[in-house]
Amino acid sequence: MRNIIVLRQELHKYPELSNKEFETSGRIAGFFENLCPDKIIRLGPTGLAFVFEGKENGKTLMFRTELDALPITEVNNLTYASANNGVAHSCGHDGHMVIISGLAQKIADHRPFKGKVVLLFQLQRK
Repeated sequence: MRNIIVLRQELHKYPELSNKEFETSGRIAGFFENLCPDKIIRLGPTGLAFVFEGKENGKTLMFRTELDALPITEVNNLTYASANNGVAHSCGHDGHMVIISGLAQKIADHRPFKGKVVLLFQLQRK
């Protein structure tokens, strides 16, 4: 299983603007491969929803995050600072994506008994 810290640094280093999050979406999908969600739903060109289903019917709980970064130049000395000129995750969406991905690791290990959990990585609509 991929390390959550490595995922965070990759997402931070390679930010993408809204509706252009193709690599970001690919990184998230790659992280989820070994977590074996019951369903993977593609939403538009970059959005993803991962569904973990319980054994019995019940309520659905959804957690949502955004994929995009901002058109801002990052100024710092981090080894994983933005490699994409003029684009940065100064918005914190990289952190949000990693929090949801970490939650996915826990859910994969302790699947819901009832209902389902949906982890939504949402694209921005223009």
